[in-house]
Amino acid sequence: PLVSVAGQWTLKESGNEWALNLNKSPKGFGGKISMDEHSFKLKTVKIEQDRITFSVDADTILHKGNTRFTGTIREGKASGQVFYADGNTANWSALLDSTRVKKKNDGKKEIASDLEVVFPDGAYGLDEDVPSPKTILINDATIWTSGEKGVLREYDILIQDGKVKKIDRNISLPRGNALIIDGTGKHVTPGLIDAHSHMAGESINEGFQNVTAEVRMRDVIEPNDVAMYRALAGGLTTINLLHGSANPIGG
Repeated sequence: PLVSVAGQWTLKESGNEWALNLNKSPKGFGGKISMDEHSFKLKTVKIEQDRITFSVDADTILHKGNTRFTGTIREGKASGQVFYADGNTANWSALLDSTRVKKKNDGKKEIASDLEVVFPDGAYGLDEDVPSPKTILINDATIWTSGEKGVLREYDILIQDGKVKKIDRNISLPRGNALIIDGTGKHVTPGLIDAHSHMAGESINEGFQNVTAEVRMRDVIEPNDVAMYRALAGGLTTINLLHGSANPIGG
């Protein structure tokens, strides 16, 4: 990595304060996270350039399920987002208390990074929240109901708090009370479902045994995979995320 990470850190997330210890061995990076008498080993510690990713196994960090941290490190400071198994996210930050492993002076000058934390992680991430209006009105659209009424042409659809409230012609609202979208020539359908998908799976095959019914796909989901956001932009709202084909029973 371009920055020093080995040492004792003070990490804060969701109002909790942890002692984070990172160390480096010939096999790579590892460490543990501790609070009071509780101490847990880190899983899948990855550090590339000034990016860091690590996780804590199920039921160990005041939240049920696998807890995953991603972020950036710069000059003894780290920050990013933490992803909980229930789908919630939060911000985290950490300060380096002491460095246990001295850096070797190889004559190369370190390059300071000015990367900002974005979501989703990567080139397509945003550094600010996307506006989420409570009320949306789509005018004069072609609406595919997938029901008895079939296809409704030149209809309006009113959405409030993420739910469809009304479908009719010529729905009117007070000016400035909603985000209005011109649906002329556009189609509105229920959310699409992908019944067989492998997107956002970090590891979908277990190569050490034939039957791996004990593993769970939710533990290997990569929430920053841009494929999910591309699929969402295309109307896909539900996926059945499956394991690979290497095992007769894959979990």
